[in-house]
Amino acid sequence: QDPLFLFANDLEIDFPRDDGIQLVRGRVANCVNCYIQGSREGNGIHVGKNWTAELQVTNSRISGHARAGVNIEGGQHAVFTGNIIADNSYSAINASSGVEIGAGVDTVLVSSNRIGAVSGSGEACNHRYGVSIEPGAQNVLVSSNLLGGNQEGAVHNLAQGAMVIGNLPAA
Repeated sequence: QDPLFLFANDLEIDFPRDDGIQLVRGRVANCVNCYIQGSREGNGIHVGKNWTAELQVTNSRISGHARAGVNIEGGQHAVFTGNIIADNSYSAINASSGVEIGAGVDTVLVSSNRIGAVSGSGEACNHRYGVSIEPGAQNVLVSSNLLGGNQEGAVHNLAQGAMVIGNLPAA
């Protein structure tokens, strides 16, 4: 039987070898006021293909990971609001994006986040895109984010079921 829930408030994860948080199976995960930094070989948050339900990440910082800040391969009803997702794809420039939404993922909201470079130096971070949406993702809304400093651009949307509105490059 799948685990029912994970609630994390004020969680700090520093320099894990693989993914900072890895959701493989379960029903509900909430991460509020979390600081997830520096995975040496993985993503900040990885949502696996067998994750079947909701995820909420709010008011958290996800930075300095070898791969993506957030990689979503499964699930539905994911909400990311008020986060700083910055300076990931540490293993190689242009290899991963800040937030990656895969095929088959359903109902995702990415809103009011800062995704990209935050150092204030005006230089680009290593992210390929701020948000990357793969074909087959459905009911995705990316709105009102600051998406400056990504290598290839703010949003790469290949899904027909996605809406991208009101995002700005960060000053």
